[in-house]
Amino acid sequence: MNLHIPTKSQHFSTRSNKQLNQAIRIWYTQKQLILKYLIKHKSLTTIQAHQSGILSPSARIKELRNDGHIIQTVPVPGCNGMAEYYLIKLAKPKNKKVKP
Repeated sequence: MNLHIPTKSQHFSTRSNKQLNQAIRIWYTQKQLILKYLIKHKSLTTIQAHQSGILSPSARIKELRNDGHIIQTVPVPGCNGMAEYYLIKLAKPKNKKVKP
């Protein structure tokens, strides 16, 4: 019996720079879409995010919180894993100091 063991290059695919740039744009765009939606509507549900093509809204919400935005998460009763996110307060703009 002869078993074929895939080499590293056959088993794992690496992303090209183009693919990485596209992934970063998608991540950034999703984060900005959520923030804009929250600013306009004050709340967003997991289902609304999924319908907009954002499959992991909790990760984007966490990133927005890390940026300083205050967002409250309220679990939706009876819907396992579903939540509604409320924008409480936007982050203060960061002052970029320019050296003379």
